[in-house]
Amino acid sequence: MIRSTPADPTEEALSGAFERKGPLASLDFDDDRTLNEAHRLRDLIAANDDARYGYDPLCGSVFDSATDRGLLDLDPRSASYLDELRELRTRYSDPPARLLDNIELEIAKATKADGQARDPHSAIAAERIQLLNRLLSDHPDGDAVPEALFRLAVAYRANGQAAASQHTFGRLLAEHSGSIWAEQALAAVHSPIGLGLTDVRTP
Repeated sequence: MIRSTPADPTEEALSGAFERKGPLASLDFDDDRTLNEAHRLRDLIAANDDARYGYDPLCGSVFDSATDRGLLDLDPRSASYLDELRELRTRYSDPPARLLDNIELEIAKATKADGQARDPHSAIAAERIQLLNRLLSDHPDGDAVPEALFRLAVAYRANGQAAASQHTFGRLLAEHSGSIWAEQALAAVHSPIGLGLTDVRTP
């Protein structure tokens, strides 16, 4: 392929990491899930070298104790994960970091239902639909858009909005056909038992 601009050195350094074949005998884990998560991490790193902040929003700063934790340092299993994401969003909102769309995406994924909700699953889906649509409106060119579209389609389906789900899957396939989330969408549409089967981070 002919490039019109110089290759991104980060992308080039990572490009061969997923082409090497693994050993014939390995630990008992899902290869597809591991590969998907590796691709997500590679894409996240390649797309978020910020001219102002560098990689601090992603990996934290080694020079400033107040910002020593980035998105990759946070534990999604922690009870304080959502609060930590919101703090990270506040820290890097003004001026906005390139990673901001990914922080917003993680907030949508981590959203929990109100304890008083009659139908927690529907309540979570409705809240995620609102958050993900806002993300897509605020960051239409962000690198988090493909996953946000996938999550939005899943949320629509969970909320009983089949037509909106199908439309969103179609948009994902049309606009981001080369992403791993398009592959996930195809697998989800043709799966008789559900969505996100090869996705490590599906809530």
